[in-house]
Amino acid sequence: MKKIKDKKWSNKLSDWYPQIELSIRSSQKGRACKIKADFDTGAMGLFVSDDLVEIESFSIPQMDQHLGQKFVYFIQKMHLQLSGTEKQISTNVYVIKDFKNSPFTLLNKDRNALVGRNILSQFGAVVELDWEHHKSTVRTTNWRDFEVQVANLYRKLPNSTVYRNVNLNGNQIDVVLEETLSSGRIVKSIIECKYYRNPVGVKEVRDFANLITFFRDAELASHGILVSSNGFTKDAFQVASSAKLDLIEYSDLEAKVKSLGYSQKGTEKIAPQESHRVVVAPVKKIIFAGRTAFIAMPFSDEYRDIYLLGIREVLQNNNIAGIRVDELEYSGRVMDKVEDLIRSADIIIAEVTERNPNVYYELGLAQANNKPLILCTRNINSAPFDTRDLLHIVYKDIIDLRKRLDARLQSLIMLSK
Repeated sequence: MKKIKDKKWSNKLSDWYPQIELSIRSSQKGRACKIKADFDTGAMGLFVSDDLVEIESFSIPQMDQHLGQKFVYFIQKMHLQLSGTEKQISTNVYVIKDFKNSPFTLLNKDRNALVGRNILSQFGAVVELDWEHHKSTVRTTNWRDFEVQVANLYRKLPNSTVYRNVNLNGNQIDVVLEETLSSGRIVKSIIECKYYRNPVGVKEVRDFANLITFFRDAELASHGILVSSNGFTKDAFQVASSAKLDLIEYSDLEAKVKSLGYSQKGTEKIAPQESHRVVVAPVKKIIFAGRTAFIAMPFSDEYRDIYLLGIREVLQNNNIAGIRVDELEYSGRVMDKVEDLIRSADIIIAEVTERNPNVYYELGLAQANNKPLILCTRNINSAPFDTRDLLHIVYKDIIDLRKRLDARLQSLIMLSK
């Protein structure tokens, strides 16, 4: 990738005008219009032709000049979405009257919109310009959009079905990929996306390996893929090799998908080849009992095994989807999401060994919504006096917790029938 250098633009046909694809609408209920705007690093704002956007009746025409040429414009509040991302912004847009004859087309007669760097900064986006190959790539600085981009790349593979943000047997999965091979066999892969500033290390790979081992043993998936925005450490590759996981950097994934799934033109699909992966077990369809459990507990590493082995795995064995708010993607206030999850959950499980204020706040919301409660603690004496009379599972270790929690869940399930 060449560094961007200052360049004096001219109207020669050899000039390249990098384009950014946007969705634009005048209001939340308005009809969205997709546009391709030339990207100008020196411009401020978004300038669009009045042929693309309807001028509102109350808009007041204004006049200015650019490159010594006068033009008429209207300022309108509009909602924008950057292609390939989920983030939306609301900002003022300059609607140019008679755009084709305005000074904005002096350098490119075919353009009908122009976008500046400040608009992209509002999206938290970075634009990479490859002058040698006349290619522009939009990178977001948002983990949620990174998952969207990874999923979109895998959707380009031939004979593939992609699901994003999936609750798979109680586990929140970033992306699930189902590939139908030429033999008719279906290979299901679990994909985890890591949008990190630094290379992904051993801990993250080991955690993912444990998850994939569970899915393989349960015959729910056969392969695991970890996609990173900034690569992996050397030790991470060694751990992944032992666990039979694929580690892929995003830029390599882009090149790989293009070479495997498309011709040079990028439109004609190439027939898929038999995968080299070994299918550990046939893929089974997951059957849920239709129940969900909201899990309130500290997120610290001390409770990791208690969560994974002592709570979530027991829920899975009872066909209950366990939901913890830190494993979900959402927009807006976190407590709004917590309240929605508690209201929709069938059971609330709270680990209350520590007097964690967030856990007790969520416990209060659960009681206010009359939800069945399962309280777990290693020390009943640590419970506040006003909740000590509530029924607790007092456990010694993870094995004890698993046994007692399973029995309590079975009782609740029987009572609900």
